[in-house]
Amino acid sequence: MVKKYIAYMTLLFIVILLVIGCSNFLTNESKELIDRQAQFSEKNVKLKVITWTDEKIPMEKIITEFNKKFPNITVECTIISSIDYVDSINKFLANKENIDLICIVSPDMYSQLADNKQLEPLNDFVYRDKFDMSPYGNVINDLTFEGKYYAVPYRNNVFLMYYNKTIFDNAGIPYPTENFTWDDFRKTAKKLTKGSGKDKIWGAFIQAYPYLWTISALQNGKSLLDDDLTPFIDALQFTVDLQNDGSVLTAAQIKEQGLIKGGSVTMFGGNKVAMMPMGEWTAWQLRAMKNRENFQWDVAPMPYPKGGSPNVTIGSSTLMGIYANSKNKEAAWEFLKYYCGEEGACIYAENGSIPGAVTSHVKKIYVGDNTKDPKNIGAFLNSVIEPCMPVFPKSSQLSKLVEEEFQLAMNGIKTPEEAVRAVEKRRKELMK
Repeated sequence: MVKKYIAYMTLLFIVILLVIGCSNFLTNESKELIDRQAQFSEKNVKLKVITWTDEKIPMEKIITEFNKKFPNITVECTIISSIDYVDSINKFLANKENIDLICIVSPDMYSQLADNKQLEPLNDFVYRDKFDMSPYGNVINDLTFEGKYYAVPYRNNVFLMYYNKTIFDNAGIPYPTENFTWDDFRKTAKKLTKGSGKDKIWGAFIQAYPYLWTISALQNGKSLLDDDLTPFIDALQFTVDLQNDGSVLTAAQIKEQGLIKGGSVTMFGGNKVAMMPMGEWTAWQLRAMKNRENFQWDVAPMPYPKGGSPNVTIGSSTLMGIYANSKNKEAAWEFLKYYCGEEGACIYAENGSIPGAVTSHVKKIYVGDNTKDPKNIGAFLNSVIEPCMPVFPKSSQLSKLVEEEFQLAMNGIKTPEEAVRAVEKRRKELMK
């Protein structure tokens, strides 16, 4: 009887310890939230955030969830057309509009805003709150501007190779795999190109983006800031050769037919294109298409170049930063943490976008139960990402001159070597 009593009391003691331990843990977690809420409990704070049309749905969902935790912080969102977004932001800032948070569409825009001192440095906030940067992976390292963070990623733009399974099946050609090289891509594009006029099927579609024209150099870790840009000559020549093969629309045709904005989805989804290197946003655009009964598609890792490795691609991040002249920086930081952190990431993952912060929980939501297209959706999360453009003070100017010179090569006005050497020369002048 004594032994049973001792055993009973020992078990009871252990249970009490566990309950106390769990209670303390929950109390500490809850206390942190309560302390943060208390900062804004005595007054209502209004935040104004600016974003573009593509972000409307997740933005509204995240604001709703954020307000449940922080009822005294009201977030007002201004939605601007994606076409006029950068120009509109510049006008807002020039007019010194009352803004607290800015969604940033590209590395060029980020560099410009940071260089103009229009974004608040976030390092002190990050260190003070011990904000975990590890879920952002190596992407976060590419966002330091003169040693500081001025924004945090909330969505990643990762490029993969989309392919039309219907066209491949009809031609009896195997689907691309992770061992697919750019040479394989070119040969396959030739085989799949057929027909003419309205019945024309193109082997591939290369959107008129300079970083896609030279993707193989970027995949091998080359940068437009390298002293010698010779690798970009071969990369650009490859894309010119694709045009000369007649297996892709030329850059001029893409412009003439108005296909730069949304043209890739129109062509690919219309069973007119077999292969297409494109960003992750294309996946949810394809999902939203109607009349998809005769259209089957999937994604594969980006083809890789000679001397390169499989599963390496290019990409960039969309970011959120705090306006340097915001009068509500503490509340703005609280919203930024929520939007760019795991809470916001879960909503972006549910929406079919690749979140900036990828935890194991977020990854499960994004991959889902494998019932949605693309079936190989995990490839977006498993690729090594090389930046399209390095972040530095004059990246927007460099992007502009690169596009100008590479466009001349794509239109046959200059050779790829002449275009790349012109970039080197003009870049030297830019850096003075």
